[in-house]
Amino acid sequence: MRLSQHFGATLREAPTGAEAISHQLLLRAGYIRQLGQGLFSYLPLAKRAPLRVCVIGLFTGTVCTAALFWGVVRLPTGLAAIVNNGLMPIGLMVFGVLFGEETLSRRRVAGVALGVAGLTLLFARRSEGSLDAGAVAGLAAVAFGTLAYCLGSVWNRPLLRQAQPLAVGGLQMLVGGLLLLLLSA
Repeated sequence: MRLSQHFGATLREAPTGAEAISHQLLLRAGYIRQLGQGLFSYLPLAKRAPLRVCVIGLFTGTVCTAALFWGVVRLPTGLAAIVNNGLMPIGLMVFGVLFGEETLSRRRVAGVALGVAGLTLLFARRSEGSLDAGAVAGLAAVAFGTLAYCLGSVWNRPLLRQAQPLAVGGLQMLVGGLLLLLLSA
């Protein structure tokens, strides 16, 4: 890896001269470097990642959480958990293949087919014909939220190979949380 592509090291201690907490955190996380009095340079993580990090934070934080919570209100919690936990590995594998992060094999196709069959059987037994239109909408919202999380997770993999996972994860949670806060108002 070229030095120009290196994301730089993080700092353990708060830098001297940085008074604002945001300034300290940006320096410690390796997003900026101080060149002189009042002059800062963006490091590669801050140059390349913000839009992608924000979009991934939107998918994994805002869309996923909002859809899951909206769906759980309209659906029995046990059924929502079954759909969420059962759909997660299927969505991760499908999006992984679509984005070139995973390879497709007979064994994986058989696993997806088995997962779909298992979800169908569990869903049929749990619902027993007692789902109204609100519950079906809740089920669709839970599935949508789970798939949004899967898409964001797979799209995040190349970024995590280049950057420090804690810095990227923290920024994504911050963006997702702020957008959720705006939605709740």
